Amino acid sequence: MTPRPDGNYDVSPNEHISFTITKSLPNCAASVNLSGAALSCSVTEFPVCKQCSFTAPATPGAKATLTMSLDFQSDANGDFADGDMYTVQFAGAGGSVPARRFLPPPKLGLFFIFFVH
Repeated sequence: MTPRPDGNYDVSPNEHISFTITKSLPNCAASVNLSGAALSCSVTEFPVCKQCSFTAPATPGAKATLTMSLDFQSDANGDFADGDMYTVQFAGAGGSVPARRFLPPPKLGLFFIFFVH
């Protein structure tokens, strides 16, 4: 798995991809969905919000698209706690790639495309 300049990833056919979403403060509100491959997630406890994996498609030119929603909880004044963040860590056959950190605003809708080469 190799990061691309556009924020997506190049992967090998049938490469096993795993990812972990952690949160610095309680109240994890992360959801994920995958098209183009079968997603498997395990039960986790704080600070891990999601721990999932999938196998990249076997056909060069195919892709898998991961959509992710990361939500933050604000206080009664609409303020977010200092230091609150999600960290997303992807890993493939070659090991981990640099982690990505996401700070509030309230809800982030993200997507990552895994292009098979």
